[in-house]
Amino acid sequence: MSDEAITAVQGGELFGLEGLGWDAGWADLQHDAEVGAGTDPRAGRIARTHRVGFDVFTRAGRLFAVTKARQRDPMRAPATGDWVVLADVADIDEPVIAGVLDRRSAVVRRDPADRAAPQVLAANADVVAVVQGADRPINPRRLERQLAVAHGSEARVVVVLSKSDLDPDGDVARQLRQAAIGQEVLVTGANSGVGIDELDAMTEGCRTLVLLGESGAGKSSLVNAVLGHEATAVGVVREGDSKGRHTTTRRTLLPLPTGGALLDTPGVRAVGLWPGWADLDAVFPEIAEAAESCRFSDCSHRREPGCGVTGAVEDGTVLADRIEAWRALDDELEATRTEVERKDWR
Repeated sequence: MSDEAITAVQGGELFGLEGLGWDAGWADLQHDAEVGAGTDPRAGRIARTHRVGFDVFTRAGRLFAVTKARQRDPMRAPATGDWVVLADVADIDEPVIAGVLDRRSAVVRRDPADRAAPQVLAANADVVAVVQGADRPINPRRLERQLAVAHGSEARVVVVLSKSDLDPDGDVARQLRQAAIGQEVLVTGANSGVGIDELDAMTEGCRTLVLLGESGAGKSSLVNAVLGHEATAVGVVREGDSKGRHTTTRRTLLPLPTGGALLDTPGVRAVGLWPGWADLDAVFPEIAEAAESCRFSDCSHRREPGCGVTGAVEDGTVLADRIEAWRALDDELEATRTEVERKDWR
């Protein structure tokens, strides 16, 4: 998205932070963070990150800010959606991010680079929409990964089917509901307007809605439909496999004229899980329910006697492919924990 597009969405030089979700709780955190921050401390919310700085919405408009030093802990580094305190520092031309306010939620995955580290995709989301396109078959295993990351944020999670005009008989919608067991599902169509009011309503009360999904899933079209104008380029997908190119290249916070915000993300190819930020119970509610009858509280649902989950698989309450998918994700999380422990020990 261009700087001009962000400015157009912002709607002028002055933008009320309350429209982006600023409240008394954030103000209390700001007061604590201002101590020793520098000259003229003021609050802002990160709209977009760059290699050398950050676009930040403030009461004085959109500013470009920097940090004094690179944060070694990826979970403490500023991310799109973060509330921050800016200050003026001697010998630095741009405002400096003096502090990041404690997050209320975070969408976190394992860094797709080959290292044991987390990556924050979005901060302070109230709702995470996991977007699936009706122009391609539903991949249950990919969906489960995306849902695990979304639920790990502790925000409300909605599975959104886009491009419903390409699914006139509702076959893909039925596949999606069968794969998304226990999930809230919303069918939408940017061209027809189906479900757009319901999607827009998720930002009421100045809430932030994050759109998460693979390239070509229709996120950019949904953003434009909610905004009511084209703020984001819409990509072309290949006819053979419905794969799309990245039309959103950076995670971007887009204020809505009536309050609230959309946080658009680039297509997510790698969806690695990060311990503490992935919720398997929310993705596999039938397995979590069956686990309540396990004989042992630390049951791994594999070979233990008296396992309620293996019993549920035998009687058909839990599908065999679902428990296999759960085990694969659980094994992945355990392997990452081991990798992190070894890294910390070194």
